[in-house]
Amino acid sequence: MSKNIAITIQELEGLESRTDPQFACARAFIIVESKEKRIVTQFSNKAVAEPVSTGAGIADMIMKDEVDIVISGRYGPAGYDALESSGVEMWLAPEGTTVKNALDQFNAGTLSKATRGLKNEQSNIINSDYSSN
Repeated sequence: MSKNIAITIQELEGLESRTDPQFACARAFIIVESKEKRIVTQFSNKAVAEPVSTGAGIADMIMKDEVDIVISGRYGPAGYDALESSGVEMWLAPEGTTVKNALDQFNAGTLSKATRGLKNEQSNIINSDYSSN
């Protein structure tokens, strides 16, 4: 079964885009259909220019594309809670890997699932004390 995967990215370069380390403050997003690795859409995060970028607002924005999975470097509590309440799976990818590599790692089962308080090997921390996104 194919799913839509949203990935935080640093630039709009399709499957060669590098992953961004943050969810709400990501420079851009790409949404890819998982089975065929077909790009559904990619777009700049206009909210990143706002004084406060909220994870919940970003979660609502990407949910318009029927996202099932998000891959990012880390998630703040607002984004985490909004995605979790929508039934979206959250996974961690190392910063700077390409979208293609992140998808390959996801399909191979080598990415870590994001949970509150988890610290992965890239030192990305997800917990309720993280306040910016």
